Amino acid sequence: MIDDRLADIAYNLNITNNGPMTSDVTALAFLSSQVSFEDVSPPIKQLFDFTHEYKMAVGETRTVWFMVSYRSLVHTDQQGHQWLLPGQYKVTINNDVQFEHTFELVGEPALVKKWPGGGEPKAPRRLKQVKTASE
Repeated sequence: MIDDRLADIAYNLNITNNGPMTSDVTALAFLSSQVSFEDVSPPIKQLFDFTHEYKMAVGETRTVWFMVSYRSLVHTDQQGHQWLLPGQYKVTINNDVQFEHTFELVGEPALVKKWPGGGEPKAPRRLKQVKTASE
C-alpha cells in the first residue's frame, strides 16, 4: 500500500490580467497520462486543481500554486482496485497551454486501495508495444 506521507509536486505560475478592466482570473490545471496497462483506461485529460483570483487590476500579475498529489495519479482498474502506475504524466495549465511539464514515474505498479468485492488484486500488466509499418 502507498504511504500517505508521499510528497506533492508543486508548481507555481504567474498569471496576468491582460484584459481591458479589473477582472477575476481563473487558472485550470490538467493532468494527462501516457500509461499503457491492461484493464486500465486513464482519462485523456483530467482537472486536478484550479485557482480563482479576484479583482485583478489591468496588467496585474500574481503568483499562483498548483499541487499534484499522488492521489491525482491513481488509476482504477476494471475490478475497482486503485493503482499508482509507472509511466509519463503531463501537467498543463489552462486549455491554451500557458505551461506544460512532463514527468515520469518509474518502478512497478503499486496498489493504493483494494475495492471490497473486487476480488484479489492483480498488478496490471504493461501492454505490449506494437510497431507500425512506419517505425
